[in-house]
Amino acid sequence: MRAILCNMILASLAAAGSSACGSRATQEPPQASAPLARDVLEIQNLMGRRAFYHAAGRNELEFAMFARRKSDISWGHNQGYWVGADSIRKYYVEQHAEAGRANLARMTRLYPELKNDPANVGAGDFVMHTLTTPVIEVAGDGQTAKGVWYTPGAVGVTDAQGRLTGAWLWERYAVDFIREDGQWRIWHFLVLTDFDVGMGRDIDPAAAHPGVPGAGESWDVNTKSYPRWSATTVPALMPPLPEPYRTFSETFSYGPPRS
Repeated sequence: MRAILCNMILASLAAAGSSACGSRATQEPPQASAPLARDVLEIQNLMGRRAFYHAAGRNELEFAMFARRKSDISWGHNQGYWVGADSIRKYYVEQHAEAGRANLARMTRLYPELKNDPANVGAGDFVMHTLTTPVIEVAGDGQTAKGVWYTPGAVGVTDAQGRLTGAWLWERYAVDFIREDGQWRIWHFLVLTDFDVGMGRDIDPAAAHPGVPGAGESWDVNTKSYPRWSATTVPALMPPLPEPYRTFSETFSYGPPRS
C-alpha cells in the first residue's frame, strides 16, 4: 500500500507539470518527469525533517543533513555567515547544546520536580518554524537544486521568574542543495528574518531582538544585505527566486558573497 501511495504522489506531481513546485532547466519528455518529481519530494521531505529536528532542539541532526564533501557549506542570517563544518558545528551545534544545558540547570531551580538530566534539555522552551510557498528548481544535470520557502514561526521561553512568554517570527529560507551518493544534502542555508514580535504586542523595529545565539563577532563573513522590516522598507524579491539552470556554475549561490 505504501508503495502504491508513493507512486500515486509521484504521478500526480509529474502530471501537474514542472512549474507547480519545481522544474529542470531543459524541456524533458514525460517519462523524465518522475525523477524530477521524486527529487522535489525528497527535498521537501528533507526540509520538513529539518523543521522537526529544529523544533526538538536536535541541532546535531540538522548538522548531519549538510554536505560532507564540500568545504564551503554555510549557514547564514541577516548579518553574516558561518562557513565550513567547524564553524557551523561550533556555533550552531555545540554552543546551542551548551546553552541548553545551562537553561536546564536554571529550570531545575525554578521547578525542583524537573531533574537535571540530559533527557530534559529543552524543557521550558518551544520553537516551531513552518514551511510555506516552496519554489524549487533542480539543475538540468540533476546534481544540485535550489529552493526558497517562507517560514512563519513561533517561539516560547520560560523567563527567570517562571513566566511563559512567546514571540512570532516571519522569516525566509533560501537553500542550495547538492546530491551526494544519491542523497540530497544542504550546501548553503540562508535565514532572513523580516521581523519577530512578542505575542500580543505591536511590531517595533527599533526593539532589541534576540538574534542568533553565537552570532555577531563569530561570523566568518559579515553582511548587511537584508534589513529587518520597518515602516520605510520597500517590498523586494529577496532572496532572489530560483530560476531554471543546467549546472550550478550557471546560477547564483545562497552562500556568502564572494569578494
